[in-house]
Amino acid sequence: QVFALVFVYILSQLNLKTKQVLVILFIATLLGGQSLLSIFKVVYGNYFYGPDTLYIASQIKQLPDKKIYLYGASDLIYLLSEKLPPDNYYLPSLPWYINYQPFQSKLKQSLKNTKTVIVDPEFSVDGHKLIDTTPELLSYIKMNYYLDRKIKHLEVYKLKQ
Repeated sequence: QVFALVFVYILSQLNLKTKQVLVILFIATLLGGQSLLSIFKVVYGNYFYGPDTLYIASQIKQLPDKKIYLYGASDLIYLLSEKLPPDNYYLPSLPWYINYQPFQSKLKQSLKNTKTVIVDPEFSVDGHKLIDTTPELLSYIKMNYYLDRKIKHLEVYKLKQ
């Protein structure tokens, strides 16, 4: 809008013939129209939430537990499924956090009150699978939880009674 105002003002200050002004306005209209068309042609979308993530979140949302632990699964699932981390203790699924003993102890403590753990066995960081780089936590999960079902590639573990 500002450009159009300045452009018209500059044209009015130049001593141009009517044909020259019309040619300049025609060219300006073509260029402006092309810009507007490019805006309408672009398909905007949500690049963070892929169809798989949305499907998985919808399935996890149906689980009765309000608090779950996502081990390697996308952290977006907490938000999209309206679930919370155990004891509201959020720890990213990264080996340098999970292998740090004070964090791991707090996580294990919070898992005692959590009935559902979602594991992504394929999640990797720098080419190394999380389940291979954090064996202590994985063994804790497998010792205290049983495999209930799978949602796509994710494994849903339930607390042993």
